[in-house]
Amino acid sequence: MIEEINLAETFSYLGFRGDLPDERIMSAIKRCEGVLLDTITPRFIYKVTETANPLLVGNDIAELLADCEKAAIFCCTLGQQTDRLIISAGVRDLSEQLYYDALANAAIEQVCDKAEEIIRKAYPEYSLTTRFSPGYGDFPLALQPRIIEFLDAKKLIGVTVNESLLMVPTKSVSAVLGLKKG
Repeated sequence: MIEEINLAETFSYLGFRGDLPDERIMSAIKRCEGVLLDTITPRFIYKVTETANPLLVGNDIAELLADCEKAAIFCCTLGQQTDRLIISAGVRDLSEQLYYDALANAAIEQVCDKAEEIIRKAYPEYSLTTRFSPGYGDFPLALQPRIIEFLDAKKLIGVTVNESLLMVPTKSVSAVLGLKKG
């Protein structure tokens, strides 16, 4: 699903603004990219529902879906091994852990983009809104467990939600896309 990680986005996560990392850091990032690409197991699941779904609450999500006939609710993950890699890197080298974390952040965004592309192809008669995730605006993060349950994400792609409402594996994202005709 991902053959290379968007390094420009990775650099942004690392705090590089306009300047590129020096050769030593770039070499370390490229090495970490290779290891991460061998480690991740990108997966996603989605369901298309009516916009009146009780999971879709809040003024902001209502505004996003105002002209939409349907909504796609989806969840993406890089898999549990990604979390293990990031944690184990921190035991050896905090810089390496930072690189893996930034690379994984960029990678999960790429998986979300790929999921969006697949949904777009499955529903060619619709245009899609931007992604909107629980915790944005007044779309309650507290809905995260119900969204994961609605998608059967635990069984199908191994994603759960902990007591702090964080997804496990941590490099996972859930979001909503509005589908509107035209």
